Amino acid sequence: MMKTTFAVLLLVGLATCVMSVPLADEATGDSFNLDFLSRPVEGEASPMEDTQETVFIQSCDTAQFIGGSAKARADTLKVHQGLCNKIIQTFHRVGNTKSYVTWFGAFSISNQNHVKNTYIKIHSKLTFYPVTYNFNADKSKCSNGELLAYTSYGSNTIFLCDGFVSAKNPCTKDATKSKEHELIRTWSIAAADTKGYSTGQDPTKDLAKKDPSKAVDNAESYAYFYCRP
Repeated sequence: MMKTTFAVLLLVGLATCVMSVPLADEATGDSFNLDFLSRPVEGEASPMEDTQETVFIQSCDTAQFIGGSAKARADTLKVHQGLCNKIIQTFHRVGNTKSYVTWFGAFSISNQNHVKNTYIKIHSKLTFYPVTYNFNADKSKCSNGELLAYTSYGSNTIFLCDGFVSAKNPCTKDATKSKEHELIRTWSIAAADTKGYSTGQDPTKDLAKKDPSKAVDNAESYAYFYCRP
């Protein structure tokens, strides 16, 4: 009788533990994208919440190219190869900080989880899909040099405008956009369906102040937060 009672209690305890693992944000209903998870690798695992770990497979080594000069390809590949590691660093900066409030607006747990999940989606796209950079962009979509790159949700290709080629490679501290900034902005669109609610530094800050719910879905916000720790 005692053995039977112990077995029942053990099963109930295990069921309770399984049910307690958070697979989605209760406030928004958004599920965390866990497709990229694998067994832990030393030096790559870090906690997303107290009860679960996010393990990143770090791989931004290769990309395919269409068009472009040898230098343009080399510059783009160099920037691309640094994205995965920096996305991981950016993911761990998401929280109630001055930088977060500047680019995403008033802090809330649900918005924080949404932002984290978006960076996870970007990382997954770059890690598990064969990505392509196409220098043969439609010039009519490049907005007279103002737009540096474009893509669409679900795509594995970024189209690079002439302005992208002449832009600086790494993130900049001023309002000037860089290749790195543009790749994060466009990959957030391709991976997470972010929107173009604002363009530029000051409009993006204003969006965060006035409408945090839009800021956490704004492509530029992810690029600026990534580039401005």
